[in-house]
Amino acid sequence: MPIEVNFVAVILAAVASMVLGFLWYSDVLFGKQWRHLMGISHESVEHAKKKGMAGVYVWGLVLELLTAYVLAHFIDLAGVADLAMLKALVFWVWLGFMLPVFAGSVLWEKKPFKLLVINALFRLVALFVMGAVILYV
Repeated sequence: MPIEVNFVAVILAAVASMVLGFLWYSDVLFGKQWRHLMGISHESVEHAKKKGMAGVYVWGLVLELLTAYVLAHFIDLAGVADLAMLKALVFWVWLGFMLPVFAGSVLWEKKPFKLLVINALFRLVALFVMGAVILYV
């Protein structure tokens, strides 16, 4: 059975995830706490910005496009038709595929549990936002 993917929706979903990430990891929400937990100073962030972050953002967008594209396949394969079904799909994808990766990273790199919460919850919310865009565009 052929998979139907709306490429406009995939692009918009990836952009929506990037915008959410800018907000999530900004000082408006969790940026200060995330930097502290990562051991990154505000000065080092400003220095990185001066050196140029365009390449990082381009690769970040490529990765979000990949995630949105695969999520669109899952949505189609699962026959997701509404937000309730989307929430269930996103939760199980996040729980089985995303959370273990984040938890393993925190466990093996000896990072604080709060870092797991910030990063993993971002990915849960981002997947839902991406899925909603894919479902309704």
